[in-house]
Amino acid sequence: MSLIIQLIWLFFTGIVCDVEMNLNRTLLNPIVYEKSIRPALNHRDVTNVSFDLSLAQLIDVDEKNQIITTNQWITMVSRDPKLRWEPLDWDNVSLLHIKYDKVWLPDIILYN
Repeated sequence: MSLIIQLIWLFFTGIVCDVEMNLNRTLLNPIVYEKSIRPALNHRDVTNVSFDLSLAQLIDVDEKNQIITTNQWITMVSRDPKLRWEPLDWDNVSLLHIKYDKVWLPDIILYN
């Protein structure tokens, strides 16, 4: 009985992966999507990019020299109107994780 359940699970997992893979290929098709161009439908549109800085670890505090050493996470969020799809057309897939090097990223320099 458990073998049948495992086989059914593998079958449906494979289908979902295929749908997500096809969606990814469709959205990032080089004929349609160019990651070097700012994500906007109109050149006058504003592209909002937000940043979040989270303290992950306080490593050291040097009171005498007034230096702190930390470990931090920086999160960047922006919306790309070109990467939209209708979930009903894609087997109800409403969220897709795409590697950062496949999409547009703003030119950001962190200065401390």
